[in-house]
Amino acid sequence: MDSCDVVLDSVDCDIDDNAVFSQNNNSESLSTLQTEAASLVVGLRANSSIPYNTIPHVVDSVNHMAASLTDYVQSVATSCMLETGIDETKLYILLTNT
Repeated sequence: MDSCDVVLDSVDCDIDDNAVFSQNNNSESLSTLQTEAASLVVGLRANSSIPYNTIPHVVDSVNHMAASLTDYVQSVATSCMLETGIDETKLYILLTNT
């Protein structure tokens, strides 16, 4: 079973020409991410056993992991959508407008 089978088995959705993605959901997700990032930095600063100059390295590492995960999920989703027959032009528009 490849990754597309896993994704398609675990997600029940229909993709059509009129699919609209909520900007509010994106905004809420970004707000949650910013809150979590601020909490991480505050928590690290409050812990006296962690040197202050270490915090930027931890934040950079978390940012890198998040970016890598985003790239991976986008790659798998793109591959699965192409395998299901979505038009490449529509897929490009979908990926560049989010």
